[in-house]
Amino acid sequence: MFGPARSVDISSSAAAKAVPGQLVAAVLTAGSDAATLILQDDPDSADGDVIVNLSAVANTSVTFQPAAAISFSKGCYASLTGTASNATVVIF
Repeated sequence: MFGPARSVDISSSAAAKAVPGQLVAAVLTAGSDAATLILQDDPDSADGDVIVNLSAVANTSVTFQPAAAISFSKGCYASLTGTASNATVVIF
């Protein structure tokens, strides 16, 4: 069991979780230009298998909520691009 879900605010590329867990949802908000959020199964870099890849056009948001939580075995690294973009990742 992974414990209670928690939300992690992402404003630049960083680890969302450094240990195994599950992805419950993600929201990407683009700023003044297009944005991308790539979540990968790696605790500290963008080298792992892709869990989810989201994109949003300028000044819009995109929500990803799978029917069932998606497991990751090593950790969850979030790569974020776009001027003034941000994301929220909900994980166990």
